[in-house]
Order: sequence, then structure tokens, then C-alpha cells
Amino acid sequence: MPDLVSLENQVALITGAASGFGRALAERLAPLGVLLVLGDLSETGGAQLANQLNAAFPSATTGQPRCVFQKTDVTTRDLHALFDLAQTQYGRLDIVVNNAGIGDSQAFHENTTDAWKPVLEIDLTAVIQGCRLALTSFLTHGRQGTILNVSSLAGLYPQPLQPVYAAAKAGVLHLTQSLAGYAPGVRAVAVCPGFAPTGITAAARATLGSEQYAAMTAGQEITVAAVVDAMMWALRDPAGVPGGAYIRITRQQGTEVFVGRQRLARL
Repeated sequence: MPDLVSLENQVALITGAASGFGRALAERLAPLGVLLVLGDLSETGGAQLANQLNAAFPSATTGQPRCVFQKTDVTTRDLHALFDLAQTQYGRLDIVVNNAGIGDSQAFHENTTDAWKPVLEIDLTAVIQGCRLALTSFLTHGRQGTILNVSSLAGLYPQPLQPVYAAAKAGVLHLTQSLAGYAPGVRAVAVCPGFAPTGITAAARATLGSEQYAAMTAGQEITVAAVVDAMMWALRDPAGVPGGAYIRITRQQGTEVFVGRQRLARL
């Protein structure tokens, strides 16, 4: 891997930060001196994480916390409020990670509108809104910035057992690619992980049943750490992971950077 840029004193906003990829990424960024703005529906989990990181990695600036948390429903004005918090607390934003997500909760033919609509609202609409708010912040304040969107392997390939989730994640990936070059100095990239032990996969196991879930994921499981490694690569290597690129993380092929169908590198 080439020389990586320092993230010290950069301000990163992460949605879905109380667990899974979001939590693991926050725990990886804090020791590097990143200032964190965390949002999640889980007030208990988010506040606990913020307290943990503030205690372990106190900010060098007197009176300024390493990390702030705010309960956030990304489908509401809460998301705007989280961006406002970043500006109020730190005066800027450098990184936005659109990570919050859920999976299909029922078999497709049984899925009522009330069941599948939240998947699109959280997994796609909120990401669109997060990208829009990030771009507005970067452009308004004349700053360069990075948008990191969490897509999925299901955004690259059909997923018959979770079709609405797959459609949303495909939308996230295409959105990311479409934002390449949208604004000078702003880089939008995505990660497309396979099956990792997060709340989404736990919910999928409960929905599908252990046997069907095991058949779907056999030999494809990856670790949360591998996904966070890819996220860190995306954040710290802007030359190697240019705007519009995505990082595919699979057990079989490892971690690879693509622009369109062209593979640029492997971690």
C-alpha cells in the first residue's frame, strides 16, 4: 500500500455509529486524532461509545471532546441536526460516512409496503440526503472532503433472498459513481462488503432461518475488521481510491478497488 495521508484533526461524521461497521470505524479513527460526530438510533450504545472514546483518546484542545454523539433517525430532520452539530462543535466537516442501514425483514412476496419502504428510506434515501448535506457543507465552507458510502456485495450482484435491500445498495453504488467529479476537491467512494457479522446479517438470519442463511452465506463470510481495513484504505489513500471508485471485499478475492469494471488495486 502506498504512503497514506494523515487524518489527524479531521472531522468525521458517521451514521449508524453505535454498532457494526460504524462503531468499529470510529474505534479505528479516534486513536489517529480524528474528531468524531456520531449518530445512531441507539442512544445507549452511541453515548457509551462516545464516552469510551473520549476517555481513551482525549482531545488535545482544552474543552473540545474527541467525540460527540447525537441520537439520529436518518430518515428525519435528525440527519440535518447531526450535520449542524458537527458545524457547531468543530466548525467544519472533512469526512462523511453514510453507514446506517437495515435489511429486508420478510420474504419478498410477504413484504408489505410498511415493511419494505423503510429499507429504501434508510439504505438509499438517507444516503442520498447524507451526500447532499455533505456536499452542501463542503462547498459552503470552501473545503475539500470525502464521502464514504456503505453499499454491499448485494449492490453489485443479484440477491434473491433480499431483493429490496439489494436494490437500495445498487442505488447507493450508482449514486457514488455518479458523484465522481461532481465538485472539485470532493471525493465520493463506496465499500461493497460481503457477509460480515453485523446487525443486518443477524436480522437476515432471523428472517430467513439458520439453514437458509447458512446456505446463502456458505464460504462467503468476512470479518468486520476486513471491512474497516477497506474503509480506512478509502479514507487514507485518495490517489489509489479516486472519486467514483468502490472497494469490493470478499472472502474469495480479498479487498479490491474498482472504477467501473476496471480493477485498480488489491489490498
